[in-house]
Amino acid sequence: MAAVLFFHMPGSILERVEEDIRGKTEMRTLLESSDVQAIAERVVELILPILNQSREQDDSILNTEQVSRLLGKSKGQVYQWVNNSSHGLNDFPFLKAGKSLRFSKTAIIQWMQKHGNIR
Repeated sequence: MAAVLFFHMPGSILERVEEDIRGKTEMRTLLESSDVQAIAERVVELILPILNQSREQDDSILNTEQVSRLLGKSKGQVYQWVNNSSHGLNDFPFLKAGKSLRFSKTAIIQWMQKHGNIR
C-alpha cells in the first residue's frame, strides 16, 4: 500500500514548472508503506530524547500544601512524616529552606512508588 503526500510549493518558477509537468500546482509523491514506517520510526527516534529531557526538567519544588494535595493526605500527616524522617525513622524526602519545608516533586513521586499507593 502506498501513501500519497501533497506539497504546494509557492514561487513563480516552481509553479510554472509544475504546471508544465502536471498542469496543476500539486506534486504527488508515492511512498511505499515500508518507507512511511521508516520515516515514522526516525521521527520517534528524534523526538524521544527531547520528550525525556523535558520530563527530567519537570522537577518542581513543592510546598507542604502542594505535597499534601499530591499525596491525598493532611498537612499534619506530611509534617509527621518530615518529623519522623528528620529523626531517622523513615525516608520521607524533604528539604529545609531556612524555616520553610520544600519537597522535590520527583523525589515525592519516587517515594510514593517505593511505598505503594498511600492514598
